[in-house]
Amino acid sequence: MSYSFHVLFPAAMIVTPALLLGLWCALTGVAAMRRLLLATAGALVLFAAYVAVSGPAASVRPLVTQAWALGPFFALCFGFAVPEIRRAFAALPDAPRSARLVARRVELFPGAYVAPVVAWAALVAPLVARGGPSAWTWLNPALGLAILLVLPRCLRLGVREPEPLGGEDPGGLASAYESFRRKRIALLYALFVLLGLALAAAPLLPAANSGGAAGAALGCAMGAWGALLGTWADAQRYLLRRRLSGFPPPGDDRVQSAA
Repeated sequence: MSYSFHVLFPAAMIVTPALLLGLWCALTGVAAMRRLLLATAGALVLFAAYVAVSGPAASVRPLVTQAWALGPFFALCFGFAVPEIRRAFAALPDAPRSARLVARRVELFPGAYVAPVVAWAALVAPLVARGGPSAWTWLNPALGLAILLVLPRCLRLGVREPEPLGGEDPGGLASAYESFRRKRIALLYALFVLLGLALAAAPLLPAANSGGAAGAALGCAMGAWGALLGTWADAQRYLLRRRLSGFPPPGDDRVQSAA
C-alpha cells in the first residue's frame, strides 16, 4: 500500500472518536466535546511529528500503521468519548425502575431469513463452478453464511431490551420505544445481511488476490456502518431516558456534561 495510506489511515482513525461523539452530541443536544477535541488534537500533533521525523521510508510499516491507528483510537474512544456519554446519562435524574417485560417478535418481511441465504448460494455458485477452490477461498463465504445463520438469534436478542415505564406520558413513551426498536432491528438486519453477502462475494472481487484493497475498503465501510448504528442507538436511548426522567427536549434545555 502507498505511503499516503500509512499516513491517512491512522489520521482517520484518530479523529473517528471525535466524529462519533460529535454525532451523538448533535442528536442529543449534550455539550460534551471539549475534552475529546483537545485529546484528539494532541494525538494528531504527536502523529504528525512522528511522520515528519521518520520520513516516508520508515513510515510505511504495517505494524507501525496499525499501532498508530488502533492505539489512539481505543484510547480516545474509551478514555474520553465513552466516559462523556456515561456522564451525560448520570446527569439525568433517577428514572422509575419498573420495566415493560413482554414477549416481542421480530417483525420483518416474509422470507427475510431465507432470501439472504438464497442470495449467498447464488454468490458462491461461481466458486463451485471453478472446480474445487482452496480451503482459504471458502473462508470468507463460510463466515458470511455463519453470520446469516445466526442472524435470527441475534435479532431475537435485540428485542429483549427492557423498556422502562413511566414519565409524564407513559403511552407516548411506549410508542417511542416501539419505534426505536423497529428502526434498530431493521438497521441491524440490513447490516448483518450485507456483511454476510459481502463476505460471500469477496473471492469474486478483482482485487481479492492483489493486496486486499477491496477487502480493506469493505471492512472499513462495514465498520463505519456499525459504529454509526451504535452511536445513533445510544443517542436514542439517551433521549428516551431523558423523556422518562421528565426533562424537556434538548432544544429547550441542554444538559451540560460535568465539567
